[in-house]
Amino acid sequence: MNKNGIYLVINPAAGGGKGARVGEQITIALKERNIKYECVESNYAGDMKNIINNYCEKYGVEIERPLLLIIGGDGTLNEAIQSLGKRYSNIPLSYIAAGSGNDFARSVDLPKKPLQALAHILAVKQPKWIEVGHYKNQMGSEDSYFINNLGLGFDAMIVKLANESLAKKWLNKLGLGTLSYVFALLKSYFKQASYRITLSIDGQIKTFDTAFLVTITNHPYFGGVCGDCSKC
Repeated sequence: MNKNGIYLVINPAAGGGKGARVGEQITIALKERNIKYECVESNYAGDMKNIINNYCEKYGVEIERPLLLIIGGDGTLNEAIQSLGKRYSNIPLSYIAAGSGNDFARSVDLPKKPLQALAHILAVKQPKWIEVGHYKNQMGSEDSYFINNLGLGFDAMIVKLANESLAKKWLNKLGLGTLSYVFALLKSYFKQASYRITLSIDGQIKTFDTAFLVTITNHPYFGGVCGDCSKC
């Protein structure tokens, strides 16, 4: 366990309020264990980036720093990864899932129960390196990263509509958050138009005139569903 304590970042809105509940569980557990911590909440889009940047500026150059612990969903985790980027890729990041899909947690077999996940984090002696995807939008100037999936077209539309859906919040409260992606899938099918795309894969150039969906994935999970039939 890091002797300098924990820098706890909570997204209370994750999972339709699950983030707040999990955050409360974890803070109580830390107090009971007499583990010092600093707690910060991410309360709006882009806030996570500011929080992580502040953490990096304050502790990034120090060998001994409080452990960065994120509580939220896959989107929250992705924002943290984006903010760390290549410059701060050596900073260990721990994570407790509190979203609706929790694809990353499933992909690396993180404990589902928050207190079990915390116990696992506290027992870890050395960080584990995990590969992340890297891409660059030619319309922008910044490098970008992804921990789960990168999608263009149909799947990206599904995620966008699901995240914007008012129903997702209610479904999350009922423990049925993944259904929001099913509803978004049906809606996206009629909204998404085809497009032309050129891919370079292992030195080979391929062009598709009527692409509908392009997904690059870092693991087999998407929207709370496993796409790897070998696991069944």
